[in-house]
Amino acid sequence: MTLLLHLLELFDIKSFLLFLSVFLLVFDYIKTKTPKNFPPGPWSLPFIGDLHHIDFSKVHLQFVKFAEKYGNVFSIRFFGPRIAVLSGHKLLREAYVNQGENFADRPSLPIMADIVGDKGVVASNGYAWKQQRRFALHTLRNFGLGKRSLEPSILQECRYLNEALVNEQGKSFDAQWLINNAVSNIISVLVFGDRFEYTNDDFQSLLKDINEVIFLEGGIWAQLYNMFPWVMRRVPGPHKKIFSKWNKVVAFVRNKIEDHQANFDESNPRDYIDCFLEEMEKWKDDEASGFNVENLCYCTLDLFVAGTETTSTTLYWGLLYMIKYPEIQRKVQEEIDRVVGSSRQPSVADRENMPYTDAVIHETQRFGNILPLNVGRSATKDTQVGDYIIPKGTMVVAPLTSVLFDEMEWETPYTFNPGHFLDAEGKFRRREAFLPFSMGKRVCLGEQLARMELFLFFTSLLQRFSFSAPDGVEPSLDYRLGATLSPKPYQLCAIPQMTVLAYLLELVDIKSVLLFLSIFLLLLDYIKSKPPKDFPPGPWSLPFIGHLHHLRDFSKAHLQFAKFAEEYGQIFSIRLFGPRMVVLNGHKVVREVYVNQGENFADRPSIPLFVDIVGDKGLVASNGYAWKQQRRFALHTLRNFGLGKRSLEPSILQECRYLNEAFSNEQGKSFNPQWLINNAVSNIISVLVFGDRFEYTNDDFQSLLKNINAAIALEADIWAQLYNIFPWLLRRVPGPHRKLLSIWEKVITFVRGKIEDHKTDYDPSDPRDYIDCFLGEMEKWKGDEAAGFNLENLCYCTLDLFVAGTETTYTTLYWGLLYMIKYPEIQRKVQEEIDRVVGSSRQPSVADRENMPYTDAVIHETQRFGDIIPLNLSRSATKDTQVGDYIIPKGTMVVGTLNSILFDEMEWETPYTFNPGHFLDAEGKFRRKEAFLPFSLGKRVCLGEQLARMELFLFFTSLLQQFSFSAPDGVEPSLDAKAGSTHSPKPYRLCATSR
Repeated sequence: MTLLLHLLELFDIKSFLLFLSVFLLVFDYIKTKTPKNFPPGPWSLPFIGDLHHIDFSKVHLQFVKFAEKYGNVFSIRFFGPRIAVLSGHKLLREAYVNQGENFADRPSLPIMADIVGDKGVVASNGYAWKQQRRFALHTLRNFGLGKRSLEPSILQECRYLNEALVNEQGKSFDAQWLINNAVSNIISVLVFGDRFEYTNDDFQSLLKDINEVIFLEGGIWAQLYNMFPWVMRRVPGPHKKIFSKWNKVVAFVRNKIEDHQANFDESNPRDYIDCFLEEMEKWKDDEASGFNVENLCYCTLDLFVAGTETTSTTLYWGLLYMIKYPEIQRKVQEEIDRVVGSSRQPSVADRENMPYTDAVIHETQRFGNILPLNVGRSATKDTQVGDYIIPKGTMVVAPLTSVLFDEMEWETPYTFNPGHFLDAEGKFRRREAFLPFSMGKRVCLGEQLARMELFLFFTSLLQRFSFSAPDGVEPSLDYRLGATLSPKPYQLCAIPQMTVLAYLLELVDIKSVLLFLSIFLLLLDYIKSKPPKDFPPGPWSLPFIGHLHHLRDFSKAHLQFAKFAEEYGQIFSIRLFGPRMVVLNGHKVVREVYVNQGENFADRPSIPLFVDIVGDKGLVASNGYAWKQQRRFALHTLRNFGLGKRSLEPSILQECRYLNEAFSNEQGKSFNPQWLINNAVSNIISVLVFGDRFEYTNDDFQSLLKNINAAIALEADIWAQLYNIFPWLLRRVPGPHRKLLSIWEKVITFVRGKIEDHKTDYDPSDPRDYIDCFLGEMEKWKGDEAAGFNLENLCYCTLDLFVAGTETTYTTLYWGLLYMIKYPEIQRKVQEEIDRVVGSSRQPSVADRENMPYTDAVIHETQRFGDIIPLNLSRSATKDTQVGDYIIPKGTMVVGTLNSILFDEMEWETPYTFNPGHFLDAEGKFRRKEAFLPFSLGKRVCLGEQLARMELFLFFTSLLQQFSFSAPDGVEPSLDAKAGSTHSPKPYRLCATSR
């Protein structure tokens, strides 16, 4: 017999109900009794708390009234114990930023617990949340999150959206679902690997389900569920619709995951789901990290929903404000016309020149107030906020309404006013209280993506259309409040703006327009490319493409330049992209220009392809003050870590041992040594810049090196040159050039990852490498932005050092082994000298070099004959300069070809023969040659020359000490080169036989 039956026997039913009521009231009082120093709040009723005070259609406004009455820290009871509410910008920043670790958790709400549990990125806590957030950020950045590499995809979606609006033919329609689908497609590509057509009824239905369920989550039935979950789980009602809708969305995500599992290729991850599947294998022994299929489902769901809802709702508000305030729309369009025009799409790079448009977008985010209550958090420990103590486990809500409408922060908070984000001169100004993405540990991880989407979608729409309300309709700013605050559905008309071209087409026929356009473009090209007086001569060029037809094979461009020099002289001009550039040939001419007039040729030119990859950042592409500061810092820092000093020698010799072991493992069989040499050489610069080396069996690093090699080959491809000629076109069309950009993005992502790793455990008192030293230098130079000491420039400076410190040295060694199997008698002489000077009982040392003239001569001849950078890196004239009989105007691109120096018949006895004797005198002693300039010369001479010379000597002698190299049986070694921005051998095989 239970206690309940026993009580019923002792008392009548009325007495029992009275007892039960009193018991529940006392229990509720004890359960909800607030501790000492807890924030005050309105008096609440038993069980339902303050639910009777709340109108859920405007709960964010009622919170403002409570704050006025009880202060910026107050408490309220919706379900279970009281929750703490923090209001105002200063208080939110104090709690979520200054004490961020104490408010990093999510509370457990019954309705959310029953939908997702503690899984995903939004609802999880602790170790699992940290691992999933880290992985999501890292993975999505790899696929372009917040980077320029994602811009073409967004612009393509803008085109699709514009086409869909054109199809409405100026008639009134509701743009909500088109905008929703367009925005959703961006995150869909990142997580699912594909986009969805606007005519896809299933996907449209899914988006509508998500929209409805987000509205229902803010309603009274959802709150009742949170108050009485044990009842609501068992009774029917509108709350059941929330679960059925979410189940459909979850089922959609599960299907996508199953599709990915069916054709998953770990060597080629396509999106977030593929990367998660791959990561599951790495974390299979750590269940707490959450890398399992179930958690993948909810993490993907979180990214998909969050990446769709807030941005699409903001844009939906934005168009409503444009039809409500047509004078603001007109000013935006005037700025778009002035900065972008109508002949191209807007670009993220335009934003800095469009302060008014940027201000309108920011004001849309502020006034739209998409997440008025913010997402709840939970105190991880007892924490004092202001005069109050918030106990551990207390749910905390920090309404963004109180920040975005804070009268202490905004001049006219309750008015749509873009002036909030403009200074007195009309320039854009950032506002500390602009926090639509929240702040602290749980700040929205898609903030950068959302900012890029908002700018590109909004400007693309306003560039193409003028928006207005249907005739006779007054736009209303009424909203509907669920988990987000969105406009009530409305209709608008999208009228395409007439372009100049459209106007001309109305006046004349298409043939006349095309004829006029052709003549106009030819004249424009002629004027643009016409050389000034006293400019170096050159061959006659074709319109637009210049001399591209002469250079069909860019692997032999240096040979074509030599032929031009024979015809037009040592200083001639040629046109590959844009205006003519000047080419300098021969040792005397190049030395005269790059050394005697070095200051006049110290800059790099602006080449479209490289501008789009690195801009003006880094060590190679930068100019002026920033370049001087970065070069000085890099030289100083790397010297401190041993660059060009004997202190680095042990590290190189250790790497030589690793490389020798790897060659030994081939057991004398034929193999291609390219990637082993590449990895070994790369490890030297990696230790200096990253603080660590990479094993030869590291597939990720091997893949990275192969990507760099492929990118360098593609840079000399015809598509790269077409990109430089027609950048405005190639930026917008598919083709092989896209592969080049995507490869460099992967390499840049690798470098960014290394920098992020350094930031997490950086100790300024113990810098480990170049990255650490740069992080320390950033603090010293924070008042001098022009010096370039910032995270973005650190990325590109590190990239330059890593790539330059790997590519040329490894390629020289790769040529060196090829020459040894091609010329075995030279190999034999080198080994005889090694045996005589070094022997076999110890490794070679840099100190041995002066006693090994023949080996030193062979290495130098390998550098000369290998001719790694035949065209040299181009430079730009900083002022009008006379060179010989010619004037080179300021801004002209100049190429001082190293091929013309290293094969100069006036300097070398047998320039077209591999002849170590070029570097030996009559007595067999090593002799330096003034025309030996593989590292270039002048102000831009390679800063890693000393390191490269040390590496070449130690790697080459160590290999020849341990092995004899030969071609596989029956194979004649070929000295053919492959195309690329460097001159490297075509892949070959050799046999390394231990001596």
